Amino acid sequence: MNIENRTNSARSVSAASRFERGLTLIEIIIVVAIIGIVLSFLMKGIFSGAQEAKAKLSKAMLEQLKGDLAVYQVSNNQFPQSLQEIKGNEAVNDGFGNPIQYKVTDGGRGFELLSYGADGKPGGTGTSADISLKGP
Repeated sequence: MNIENRTNSARSVSAASRFERGLTLIEIIIVVAIIGIVLSFLMKGIFSGAQEAKAKLSKAMLEQLKGDLAVYQVSNNQFPQSLQEIKGNEAVNDGFGNPIQYKVTDGGRGFELLSYGADGKPGGTGTSADISLKGP
């Protein structure tokens, strides 16, 4: 065997022994940190998408209630004083699980339906913004 073959052989053995030792603590910490960063971006996207879907669901629920109120108004010649008059004991909540606010306006000739959004409080921005629907 010549010297060049022995040198290549020694490099192969040292490289193989390094891989057999496994990963160092620093390498493991770096991998875990990278995985954590990637997961945080994924979870943010998933969570915000879910909140936006709930906001769209809330808007659709308000539209459905508007239709129910129109039917009630045609049948009774007035709007109900509360949503329980058309929904009975059924909970009337928005897509976030918060109660939908209802009030009769214009001396009984109109109404307003209101969802306070994700935070359940008046005001807000983004998915916490209020969703309002007036009728008729």
